[in-house]
Amino acid sequence: MKSEKALGRGLKALLQKAKPSPSTDNSSEMLVEMIPLYSISTNDSQPRTSFDPELLEELATSIRQHGVLQPVLLERVDGDLKLIAGERRYRASLQAGLTEIPAIISHYTDIEKREIALIENIQREDLHPLDIANSIENLIRVTHWTQAEAAEHLGMSRSKLTNLLRLLDLHESVQSCLKSGIISASHARAIGGLQNVKQASLCVHVIDHHCSVRETEQLVALMQNNMPLKDAILHVRKENKSPNPGMGSSKNAQKLSKKQKESSLKTLNSEEKFLIDRMMVHFGTKIQLKKGKIGGELSLTYYDTYDLMRIVELLHLPNED
Repeated sequence: MKSEKALGRGLKALLQKAKPSPSTDNSSEMLVEMIPLYSISTNDSQPRTSFDPELLEELATSIRQHGVLQPVLLERVDGDLKLIAGERRYRASLQAGLTEIPAIISHYTDIEKREIALIENIQREDLHPLDIANSIENLIRVTHWTQAEAAEHLGMSRSKLTNLLRLLDLHESVQSCLKSGIISASHARAIGGLQNVKQASLCVHVIDHHCSVRETEQLVALMQNNMPLKDAILHVRKENKSPNPGMGSSKNAQKLSKKQKESSLKTLNSEEKFLIDRMMVHFGTKIQLKKGKIGGELSLTYYDTYDLMRIVELLHLPNED
């Protein structure tokens, strides 16, 4: 008899395949147990590589008020409890001051564990596209699935999966800008239509002039036919009948507040704007320059400790003796 696949049905189908844990006395049902948080170790294959502190605190506040409404998934490995799914709930519970958490202890194959962790995170819309793409790539490498098979198992269209994987081919600086939210996934996919060596310069222009996705796609189409970026900008400006070299008709530009626009125009000259844009691409994060009468202040935004460590590494500081 052909085994039933968990195609596109998410966690429910995979959970139905779970083998009862020895701790459930061979019961045919998976039981929800209250497990001490200190006894749980996290999952090294977690698709999510960063956790937004503000969102985590929001979840912690909710847990303080209402408790943990959905159990985490655990597996017993050599007497230890490994977290399979639910790391955000686990971290937020620690932050909320809880000592235990509702959990289901079961057993899965290595492939099923990766699939469960990825599906759960995909179903939560705040997982970053690059995290999803990296996890899908790892899953395909382990399972030897084709892209079509992976799309079936994960319950997404083949085109969506392909577009996600294309993000991994982006220039490193473009990936950093995407990761930190300086550009959108749609902008990144458009930029990805260029050769890797041309992507960084276009990314700087898109950031500097707040280009829309459509404008970015127009520039890419021209540059694919070997038109230099400078000429492509002039062509698109003429086509869109915009006097602004940055084609300021974009919706993204309209989203900027009046205060932001005035500040950008009055305080930064063209050379300073160029340098800031280059730094944003290099460090992959938001950078602000506040000018004073003499000199000024330069600030870099980081999102968690790991992001700060990444930025420090890019500074190439000398090794400590």
